[in-house]
Amino acid sequence: MKLRKSPNSKARFIEICEETQCKKPQTIKRDVPTRWNLTYLQISSIVRCEEAIVMWQRDKQFGMPRNYHVQQEDFDLATDLVQLLLPFYEITLQLSTKASARIADVVVMIDQITSNLAAVIANQDPEKITLQPYEMLVVRGFA
Repeated sequence: MKLRKSPNSKARFIEICEETQCKKPQTIKRDVPTRWNLTYLQISSIVRCEEAIVMWQRDKQFGMPRNYHVQQEDFDLATDLVQLLLPFYEITLQLSTKASARIADVVVMIDQITSNLAAVIANQDPEKITLQPYEMLVVRGFA
């Protein structure tokens, strides 16, 4: 989905976001090829503003042709992808903000990613079977 860059189109999208009570920020992240985490941010912003996007697409002045509309299946897939990508996003942030990652941190984080992927493959809710990285460190005695 591409929001047209005109100020009027953006203003209309923000109006729709306010009408539908879309949580802020009321923007869709743009993709940047050098940062894969932005894929997570972009998709999560689409999920966050789903109702506003649907209404904006239908706008006669600023919307887009129907064959380019984001469909419910696309939003469902985006929701699943957000859940799948969240651990990668969080772990990447944790590793990139530390001066240097300890091997114990990395091992625990790999375990978390593996658990999340196994849950997705088994069609389970990853949140129900995994711990946050810091909690895993405490449980395993690393913190």
